[in-house]
Formats: sequence, C-alpha cells, structure tokens
Amino acid sequence: AHEYADGELSGSELIDDHDSTGGAKRTPAAKRLSGVRRKGVVLVDSTEDNAFITLNIGGVVHKTHRSTLLRVPNTRLSYLASGQPSGAEYDPDTDMYYYDRDAEIFMLVITYYRTGHLHCTSDVCPPMFEMEIAFWGLEDTFLEECCRLDYKNTQDLLKGCYELKAQ
Repeated sequence: AHEYADGELSGSELIDDHDSTGGAKRTPAAKRLSGVRRKGVVLVDSTEDNAFITLNIGGVVHKTHRSTLLRVPNTRLSYLASGQPSGAEYDPDTDMYYYDRDAEIFMLVITYYRTGHLHCTSDVCPPMFEMEIAFWGLEDTFLEECCRLDYKNTQDLLKGCYELKAQ
C-alpha cells in the first residue's frame, strides 16, 4: 500500500506542512489562506486540531489531519472527522477507516480538501468521477475552470454516444 500524508503534497496551494520532526507547521500559503471560503471549502487553521485520521481507500492508505477533513462541511469525510463515520468500516487494530472506493479519484478528492481546488484528469471517466465525488458529498460544479471545459465536453460526447446507441 502507498501512504500519503498532508505534508507530501507540494506547490503554492499546500495548506498543511510538517517540519523535520513530523510536527505540523503552517506554510506561508496556508497562513495567507486561513479562514478563506472557496467553493464550499473552509480553510481552517490546522493547528486547531492536529489529530490524524488514517483512511484506507481501495487499498491505498492516506493519513491526514482531522482539521483537513472538516474543511468541506456536510460531506462524508467531514462527518467522519466529526465522529459520524458514514459508510466506513473501522478497524480498531490498525486505527484505520476503510472505504471500498476508487483510490485514484480519491486522490483528487483529498487534494480538494487540502487545497480548495478540485481537478479532474483527462484519463478519468466523467460518469465514474461524478459517481465518486457524489459518494464523498462533492459536486462537479466545484471543478476548477481549467478542468471544467474538458470534463463537460467529454460528458457531452458520451451523451451523444449513448443517444446513438439507443437509436
């Protein structure tokens, strides 16, 4: 299994970071973005609650801060972080929550929680992406502008194919 933690993402939009001892610290970008609401995301100060939550999504292990999961209210992950593990199987031996979901698309979902930017790569099937983000409580309207056009064009193309098959 691959393990991803908040601090392993890079770039100017990184919200949480870790120092060499594994302790949480705030990046300049995080300080600048703290308290900002972006497309349904509340960017909170990660020092409020540094407790880790470990998720196993389709066999891939993700370790993240509880505060990261609370950034997008009224979603499956925010409920989990609030002590309401909707649909998760909890293993007390590993202290891990398991969801039998698509791990590749979950990387896009957790990145949205961390940065406030939802992207969809061109190799992801739009109906599958829509189904997965709906499971997590997100909407395709949260997609960043750079991804929205390609995503909608592919959706329209697939819709046209389905209509041709139906004839």
